[in-house]
Amino acid sequence: MKNNKDSLKNKIKKDDDFIYCPRLSNSLKKFVEKHPDGVDEDRICKVLLMEREELDRVFNNALKKIRDYMGLKGE
Repeated sequence: MKNNKDSLKNKIKKDDDFIYCPRLSNSLKKFVEKHPDGVDEDRICKVLLMEREELDRVFNNALKKIRDYMGLKGE
């Protein structure tokens, strides 16, 4: 099971449209179309095969990069 999960995580990182959501053909595009108002963090973790702490870290790093790009002071 670990090899399969690692393989899926690797595909998520490399394929812009791939998430773990077999019900929607593992397609991020279809997932976003089905949930136009977004989803909660638990669902995001599930389809990206991430722990909550990892999601928080990725989100905070993305915010920092955006702030840096815009020349804003972050926390």
